[in-house]
Amino acid sequence: SSSSSSSSSSPSKPIDATQTIEDSNEKTTTTTATQYINIPTTNLTVRAIDLHSSHPSIEQSDFLTLPTTTTNNSNNSSTPPIQFYDAIVCSMVLNCVPTPTSRGTMLTNIHTLLHPGGLCFLVVPLLCLTQSKYLMNAREFEDLLTKGVGFEVERKKVTPKLAFWVLRKGREGGGNGRKVGTNRWGEVTVRNRGKKYRNEFCVVLT
Repeated sequence: SSSSSSSSSSPSKPIDATQTIEDSNEKTTTTTATQYINIPTTNLTVRAIDLHSSHPSIEQSDFLTLPTTTTNNSNNSSTPPIQFYDAIVCSMVLNCVPTPTSRGTMLTNIHTLLHPGGLCFLVVPLLCLTQSKYLMNAREFEDLLTKGVGFEVERKKVTPKLAFWVLRKGREGGGNGRKVGTNRWGEVTVRNRGKKYRNEFCVVLT
């Protein structure tokens, strides 16, 4: 299924990180650290969506159908307005989108729907990047995110099972970073052969 969570927010303030410890006799809360995390704690508006919602607070919707242009909005009152976000979370979603072109559309739509300076939190299974027939490695995928879609990498992390990115849209906004005639991500090309490369994850930008 395909889902994405988005938010628009107000200024942030420091918060305390605490840990709750429970045993059979008592429950205690201990402060493990005070962390100054740049996240909003008031007036946070979250829009959570999923193709097949199982909770009333999650909107049943397809992210790929959200409006991304103002074309014909003035002539068609039924066309919903574009909603822009300060942050969009796409965690373990991109790998569930069924086609390479739809994955590319999801990434470019995320970029489009962010405010200038907005953040995308992206998580994909590491095996999608290291055992795909169509990708050489995680670095090539990161090139697609930056040189192809137009994101800036704010932070990244790789674990034995997952790859994480915090991606920022340029503060001046703008479109994707591709140059006309140099779209190396415009088609599916087999890069790896052999039994090790057993998944077909790839992204096509059109």
